[in-house]
Amino acid sequence: MQWANVTRWEMRTKPFIRTLEFLWQEGHPAHATPEEAENEVMIFAMLSLSVFTSYITVILVSRKSKVETFVGANKTYTIEVMMGYKKALQAGTSHNLVQSFSRAFGTQFLDETGQMQHVWRTSSVISTRFVGGIIMTHGDDAGLMLPPRLAPIQVLIVPIWEKDEEKVVVLNAAFSVKEVLRTAGIKVKLDDSEQRTPGWKFNFWEMKGDPLRIEIGPHDVSSESVMISRRDVPGMGSREKCLESLCSLPFWWIL
Repeated sequence: MQWANVTRWEMRTKPFIRTLEFLWQEGHPAHATPEEAENEVMIFAMLSLSVFTSYITVILVSRKSKVETFVGANKTYTIEVMMGYKKALQAGTSHNLVQSFSRAFGTQFLDETGQMQHVWRTSSVISTRFVGGIIMTHGDDAGLMLPPRLAPIQVLIVPIWEKDEEKVVVLNAAFSVKEVLRTAGIKVKLDDSEQRTPGWKFNFWEMKGDPLRIEIGPHDVSSESVMISRRDVPGMGSREKCLESLCSLPFWWIL
């Protein structure tokens, strides 16, 4: 596996998509038989599909046409991130290079019969371009929208109060909810800062793409309920009962 920063000449650069300098990570294994090489190519393509669909979603693995196949390769499989405007962004490739490069560079090995053979090469990579794919696939006019498994903060808690006597009660409830979620393995943040209004916090964290927001005010505490809002569902949130155990909240959605 090769990890390195490289620079390539680009006439028109685009952030995350076609950049002048990027982190290059590729695997370049060598195989004894064409069957082993093709199997390696397919394993990487399917593994990439599994990772992308589990963490990023909206992914397609396909085989490139002969015209689009990598130079020197017999087959090229590509991992495509499907954009919101119905275009695909190539976020990874897996090439079966057969013996093209091993013959060009004289890369050989001694087989079981004692004969020198050219190796069968493959090349596979997942591009950092998928970062742009996440933004363009899931983002909207309000900003970023992160898939729950990928989000650094999966649940945001915003306590709301107006009077000083409400502050302690609301914060105690908010910290209690935070601890329950943290214990359950959910990445949670409590924004109890007093410099910004709740409305400002809603907008700020929506722009950052956090999947789920919980609002807790004095009336929520007294009714043992919370207001929840999903980032991917626009509009008002829904009020859920069961503040202490959080049994009715849709946290299955982010796990």
